[in-house]
Amino acid sequence: MLVPAGILVLIALAAIAVDSSIAFMAQREMINYATGAANDAATAAIPKGELQHGRDARPDSGLVDQLVKNRIVGRNVGGYVISADDVTSTIDDDTVTVTIKGTIPYVFAPAIPGAHKAASVNATASAQLQFR
Repeated sequence: MLVPAGILVLIALAAIAVDSSIAFMAQREMINYATGAANDAATAAIPKGELQHGRDARPDSGLVDQLVKNRIVGRNVGGYVISADDVTSTIDDDTVTVTIKGTIPYVFAPAIPGAHKAASVNATASAQLQFR
């Protein structure tokens, strides 16, 4: 009588592990996207000619936002497609910060009454422009 109950518990634990790993891997993927976008935007968003004319080069906020959204929006992360509303980018002097927020759907949890159907995932990355 204990063996069927034990098997049921193992199946439930395996389902929790799978759903948790899906959310974790989605967050890691979002962190990778945010890191790459922040790194690219910190340098590619410098207006043309700023460095050549000896001016203090800082990323342009409009270019940063455009570059970040072009790189991230539309990507599929764990069954969730990132939209433009999920991505924010900010510039603080010479640092570009990219934040991605999303809701990753679980695979097994929807079958359990009262369980959360998805995980809220946030990823933030920053890149600082440095001249050497």
